[in-house]
Amino acid sequence: MCKKFLILSAFCAVFALLFAGCAAPPRWAQEDSPTIRDVQDKYLAGVGKAHAALGDQKVLQAAASLRARTNLRKARGEYAADFMEQFIDENQEAFDLDKAEGYMTNFKEHFQAQTLLRGEIDQRWIDERGELNGEGTVYAMARLTLDPVYFEVLQKSAAETLEKHREVLTVDMSEILDKLNEKIQFAIQYPFEALKTPEEAPAPIEEEKEGADDEMETEEDDSSEEIEDEDQTEELEEETEDQEVNESTD
Repeated sequence: MCKKFLILSAFCAVFALLFAGCAAPPRWAQEDSPTIRDVQDKYLAGVGKAHAALGDQKVLQAAASLRARTNLRKARGEYAADFMEQFIDENQEAFDLDKAEGYMTNFKEHFQAQTLLRGEIDQRWIDERGELNGEGTVYAMARLTLDPVYFEVLQKSAAETLEKHREVLTVDMSEILDKLNEKIQFAIQYPFEALKTPEEAPAPIEEEKEGADDEMETEEDDSSEEIEDEDQTEELEEETEDQEVNESTD
């Protein structure tokens, strides 16, 4: 019984490997760029690959994973740079634009030095049939979600760099930090819309909710006024009826 079970398990394992080898290439492996921005699922990714000639499977997987992490690091730095460049462009009156380039260089270095945002190897794929880049090529994708932790690190890097380069500001430090915080809160909801101009980006959910709350309060106030009017009308009718009764009695 045990022998039959082992044979069946081995057969299933071989079948699974063959099936994986015949699977169509995943979309991320077919991307022209080694860096990915997924707007729908709100994440950044880096893709790495290693050709079969480099060695056995362990070596190939390690090489592909290393390259994927390297490209993810590039992707996270590019996003942060685009974010800060958009922020400066939206607040040009608060910056000395002649010095902004130097500030951006230091910000990029500071942000990329952060070790908290490593990401994880999310998927691997082996090109068994050589459909994309040579038979046996191993692909790996490292992924980093654009969550509040990412933006916390971005905000901290921006603030600390501004503290060291106050000469780039033409306004009070606290004023620009408040505006940066507003931008960060918006980006947590809409990470890719935050790279657009304010006219192109949607309104934050909180504002829409506040508007809905205001509308509900207005409706409640109107209802209260209607009830008060009805009560007053009833009182007036009762007084009129009493007056008519008294007159008829007299």
